[in-house]
Amino acid sequence: MENDSKKKYVLIVAFLLIFLLTILAVIPKARALLTVKVYKEMNKNESILKTENIDFEIPSGASTASKDWMPIMIWYHDKGGFSRLMGKELDLTVLYSFGAFDSLFGSSSYYNEKSPYYGAFYGGYAIKDMANPEDAFGFNEDGSIIPHEVESVPKYDQKYLVLPALGCPKDKRVFETQIISIQDHVDYAGYNGWTRVDSSIYTNGPAHESSEFNIGYLQYGKPLKPVKSKVNFQPQWFKGRMYIRYFDDIKMTICLYVICKDEKQINLCDDELLSHVKIKP
Repeated sequence: MENDSKKKYVLIVAFLLIFLLTILAVIPKARALLTVKVYKEMNKNESILKTENIDFEIPSGASTASKDWMPIMIWYHDKGGFSRLMGKELDLTVLYSFGAFDSLFGSSSYYNEKSPYYGAFYGGYAIKDMANPEDAFGFNEDGSIIPHEVESVPKYDQKYLVLPALGCPKDKRVFETQIISIQDHVDYAGYNGWTRVDSSIYTNGPAHESSEFNIGYLQYGKPLKPVKSKVNFQPQWFKGRMYIRYFDDIKMTICLYVICKDEKQINLCDDELLSHVKIKP
């Protein structure tokens, strides 16, 4: 009798496991949500934000009534790539979200060239100079920003993290910025002293015809082909906004960012999501 009960238990567990794997295999949205949740926790536990007990919370798409962004803010803790690129001992944590899935069996609007969320991201960066904590990454001694250092973070994110995960060839990846305006001494998210930078960004769109599986598909779903007259990963102009501030008490530079096709979506994300960030040392 006891052996029969154990066999039934094993069969039930096996059935549930097969059922779960089947759902994950045929429903891209479910697979993506599970993937990003596990990915978030793994990276969050490695982040200096966790080890130094710093709260950095950016509202996700779950906080709005619209079907706009993914309902989870994803974390990525860099494994040293940014440090090697910059020639400094930098700790970098990336928080990000992208366009929501259009349906259970569809893919993220991140791929959809007709969507306002095509190629769009928003989130935050936390950067700390581990060798020289008093050095404010991205800032001169007089408090003015260093444009090429500020640009280096989203540039690294796009060219070395996002695009490779989608299979974009190295020689096709581009990221160039043109600063539109810089505003100093901005009050934002409960703190004064932010610098706001608005830019135009020329970089690759994500639409492409896939010839093989790429790891990024676990997050974004199956890619959509480019519209007629365009090629895979066609570069185009996007709009970007970033708020940058060095927090002296935690010796860390915090950047809040959003990149979209047009300024309307930039302002909407700014008002509804980014401006409600919580940073608690």
